[in-house]
Amino acid sequence: MTVRYSRRRALQALGALGAPSIVPFHAWSQALPDFPVSILLGFTTGDDLDHLARAVAPRLESRIGRHVRVENHPGSNGSLVGEALKKGRAGTSLIGCVSSPMVEAKVVERTPSFNPQTDMVPLSQAGAFPMVIAISPRIEVTTLTQFVEWLKGGDKTRTRLGAAANGAFLDLYVKLIGQALGTPLQGVAFRGGQPMLNDLKDNKIPAALVSLPSALEYHRGGKIRILATSAETRLAFAPNLPSLLEYGRTDLAMNEWYGFFGAAGTPTSVVDVWNMHLRAVLAEPEAAAEITNIGIAIKSSEPEELGARVAESLKQWRGRMTALGLQQPG
Repeated sequence: MTVRYSRRRALQALGALGAPSIVPFHAWSQALPDFPVSILLGFTTGDDLDHLARAVAPRLESRIGRHVRVENHPGSNGSLVGEALKKGRAGTSLIGCVSSPMVEAKVVERTPSFNPQTDMVPLSQAGAFPMVIAISPRIEVTTLTQFVEWLKGGDKTRTRLGAAANGAFLDLYVKLIGQALGTPLQGVAFRGGQPMLNDLKDNKIPAALVSLPSALEYHRGGKIRILATSAETRLAFAPNLPSLLEYGRTDLAMNEWYGFFGAAGTPTSVVDVWNMHLRAVLAEPEAAAEITNIGIAIKSSEPEELGARVAESLKQWRGRMTALGLQQPG
């Protein structure tokens, strides 16, 4: 992984805060507020975001010399994190560890509780991941084609599809997948990938749409069966998993991402210093190995690049709503 540090931006940030013009890398933490740090995530312990945040937290703590804790706030499609970043918290530096579905869920809300483009500040992208269609190992099929035949060959209990989403965004997921597979589906809402995968393992639901990092270890252990990923090609670390595009399901290509965001109103000078530290942590070999092992392709970025990804994700999912004939909130 190649990481390009914008030293010019970092020096500008330090200069804006009255720091010397030439400083060593470790001194950049002096430009940050002297507060403890909370990394917020909108899903349960053991989820993909949880693994990412807990890989980053201790390494970030050692770099900046401030206590860093991870806080799980599951539910509401991750909106509790966005609401917290919108409001801020006195005496604490907040960093949201966010996945793109939390941002994309805003396209279906008539009165969203926060605006992902104005109420949280991009710090750095963290990585990329595909979604997967996974099934209970008790279903005796091994390909997506066989699964579609199985869906159409039984009663409606077969059409239940779990997702870590709720409300209108769950409905959008279900309609998108159902239309692509050629059969209506029933959505089953979960507060995170971990409880959903446990129900899938125990055959309480037949299938789920879940992130690859959440599902990969379950698949490797034979607890669930991944049928296909939403990646455009097969993945180097999982070459036996076919892409949905191999089945001609181009409308299901989903290139999702993780990112770190600051609280609304975070000064640009502080944003740039957070960017430097987060990208340095993601570049550490041990951190990179730990994160990559769960199925996350590490990719850091400048803050502006992450802002552009937010805009592109919202545009893409608004387009999906239009293609499905769904009315966008006024």
